[in-house]
Amino acid sequence: NAHNFGIKIFISNLENNKVTRCEHFCTILSMYKIKITYDQSMSKNPIIILISGAAGQISYSLLPMIANGSVFGEDQPIILHLLDIPPGMEILKGVQLELQDSCFPLIQNILIAPFF
Repeated sequence: NAHNFGIKIFISNLENNKVTRCEHFCTILSMYKIKITYDQSMSKNPIIILISGAAGQISYSLLPMIANGSVFGEDQPIILHLLDIPPGMEILKGVQLELQDSCFPLIQNILIAPFF
């Protein structure tokens, strides 16, 4: 089986011998030490999306929609540049970690920086 977005999933669940779902990717990767290869030949070039005020509530609601392909397309890889004022950097680091933990296959990179 192959998942959309060019990520191939061939991980078997040892208990019931069914192919696992993408939602369980992070756990499975750490449990079985499996590497994923991204097929660049089947993808578009990534677009860079810059979001200011990224630690705010509106951005927090918008980011998952961007990351899952609802905004720019389900086959469009993205690179996120997230900006916020210096006092919001700790919150922004948390947002970055949540996006990474969610294993959105379209996100190729997440960069955070203070906005002066």
